[in-house]
Amino acid sequence: MEKDTYRHKGLRRQLAALLKEKGISSPEVLKAIETVPRHLFLNSSFIERAYEDIAFPIGAGQTISRPHTVAFQTELLKLKRGDKVLEIGTGSGYQTSVLIEMGVKVYSIERQKALYDVTKTFLPSIGYSSAKFFYGDGYKGLPVFAPFDKIIITAGAPSIPNDLLNQLKVGGIMVIPLGDTVQTMTLLNKTGENTFEKIEYGEFKFVPLLEDKEKKSLLVFSFFTATSLYAQDLTSKKGEPILPEAEDWAISMNADPILEFIGNSFNSSTKNKAANTSWLSSSHTVIGKKFINEKSAYRFMVRIGYVNQTFKNMVVNDADNGTAFNFPDKQGQVEDKYKHSDFNLCIGAGKEWRRGKTRLQGYYGADIMIWIGSSKDEFHYGNTMSADNTISTSGSSTTSTPTTTVWYTNPDSVGFGMVDSVGSVTSRNVSYKPGMTFGIGVRGFIGVEYFILPKISIGAEYGLGLGYQMSGKGKSQVQEQGGTPLQVATLDYEIAGSSKFGFDTDMNQGRIFGFNNSGTGSLKVTFHF
Repeated sequence: MEKDTYRHKGLRRQLAALLKEKGISSPEVLKAIETVPRHLFLNSSFIERAYEDIAFPIGAGQTISRPHTVAFQTELLKLKRGDKVLEIGTGSGYQTSVLIEMGVKVYSIERQKALYDVTKTFLPSIGYSSAKFFYGDGYKGLPVFAPFDKIIITAGAPSIPNDLLNQLKVGGIMVIPLGDTVQTMTLLNKTGENTFEKIEYGEFKFVPLLEDKEKKSLLVFSFFTATSLYAQDLTSKKGEPILPEAEDWAISMNADPILEFIGNSFNSSTKNKAANTSWLSSSHTVIGKKFINEKSAYRFMVRIGYVNQTFKNMVVNDADNGTAFNFPDKQGQVEDKYKHSDFNLCIGAGKEWRRGKTRLQGYYGADIMIWIGSSKDEFHYGNTMSADNTISTSGSSTTSTPTTTVWYTNPDSVGFGMVDSVGSVTSRNVSYKPGMTFGIGVRGFIGVEYFILPKISIGAEYGLGLGYQMSGKGKSQVQEQGGTPLQVATLDYEIAGSSKFGFDTDMNQGRIFGFNNSGTGSLKVTFHF
């Protein structure tokens, strides 16, 4: 590919100065003309004249417009950064690149398949990857992406296409060359749903805006070759792209709940319910993606979790032991409390590369993850444990152990936070705080997915990775009765730390943050937007 040299940059500055002399006054438009390397868009035989204010043929009966025409149409649009612009006639992509330099979101349609195939690949290769390209009939526009702030037509139309005018938002601007042999540059300012203002400028000469007559004449042939043509175009009947594009975001998650929901819809013996998926469980992982271009994407996984739970239980009040009660009077109660807190911060990032030119896409890449976690348990009791905790029973004095709730405290247990038992104890937990856990892992992956609908795919992913995890020392406190004479003390105990190193395989991110003996094989669904 031809390089962009200091000489070329100097020629562009001269071109911008020439266009300013010819009446182009917008600094932003002139800057865009000065930035886009026009010589890269031309056949090698025309490169020496690339920065002259003339048009050149680009194949398929089309031309790259004069720089003045490009600048003039662009200036008429009165673009603002972030505007959503529909371009009819991608051509070489030169006008598209100028629009991108203006900071707008470009949706561009090209009628000529040969030009479409070349330009959608060429522009990203020189740094203009943000535009969305479509192969189709310019007269029909892109209703699925409407409304647009601005519409620019880069071919001559005999009349105003109503479909395009309907896709322009109220207050929006359309710039279109109107006429047959010679066109009049026309600005349409849409003032209402069915009204617009029309302003005419000078005469220009464009190639004609073609309707999709060729496709209509090949209707019978298309019936027998629909599958192969669809795979080549990779756009829906509404003009929606099937595959992900530059700047797209995506969310990927386990597809099993969704497929189960759909399957149960046809099963009268099974109660159907809304699909659900767990966040970063052993088999349900959500992954976000940001596409750099059609062939690569950044991946990210974030989990920030904090829980603070309090469980309560009522037990008898030991202070009432030995007291005679007459019905309906009863022994009093006191409250035991168990407080559990848990914090997790997990971050993962990676990159994937993609292969494939049809709905069936393969991909591969790598992730790196780090995670930290901590937890703490605290216990509060209604009955006091003390050395002189005595009661009178049948006229004699005896030492009593306090009535206490014993809780399930394993976070992985089904009964976590529930009452295990209630009884008299000589030892009970006061607090339990293990050391903080830190982990790091790297993972390579390879996957495949099939796009069943525009921007929606079903696939599977296989990974192989290693990780290291360590937990620091912690401490616990236990209240105990013991000794002679009887004493009560709160004793401090040390909790040992631990470490773990693992190397294993997974399916569909079996357990991204942490360790799992093996992953869970399942399908996953990915939504792009």
